[in-house]
Amino acid sequence: TAPKRLDGFYRGLVVKHLSHGKIKVFVPGVHPAEYGVALSGNYPMADKLPDAEQISPLFGSCLSGSGIFSYPRIGAIVRCGFWNGDSNLPWYDGACLGGTEALSSFDSARCMASNAPNDAFCHLIRLKNSEIMINEEGYITIKTKNSDLSCGVILDSDGNITLDSTTTINLHAKNI
Repeated sequence: TAPKRLDGFYRGLVVKHLSHGKIKVFVPGVHPAEYGVALSGNYPMADKLPDAEQISPLFGSCLSGSGIFSYPRIGAIVRCGFWNGDSNLPWYDGACLGGTEALSSFDSARCMASNAPNDAFCHLIRLKNSEIMINEEGYITIKTKNSDLSCGVILDSDGNITLDSTTTINLHAKNI
């Protein structure tokens, strides 16, 4: 009999990072359950999974190599699918936010959006200890988590750069 076609979208668990944007992703109901079992933060059966290809970049062009690229964290839930419905050809394209993680991320992006028109694009890059928020008006805010310290960078249409900070700004450059 022919193998079952896996059409549609699936939720997968990231179990290992590889190079060039590829990961190992465990998909419940598709892969054997033991492949998704974690021991001491590792997934010992990860290498038995096929390599999942990243569908990227977000907001950019594959031809130019520009855009936003990132790896989801080990243990993150991602949206994935299978090329031609084949379980040996997985792809993924983004982490699924849930619970308080989603509320926190979207609340931060919405707060940042208040500095821009209602229809402006707003992007949030959340790092371990800081956030970078960018809107299409050219306003960039860099904040440390758990603190009111932030620095804003405004790039206007005349090429002027304005720095706005809640603390001291130190500027180090070869030629000013």
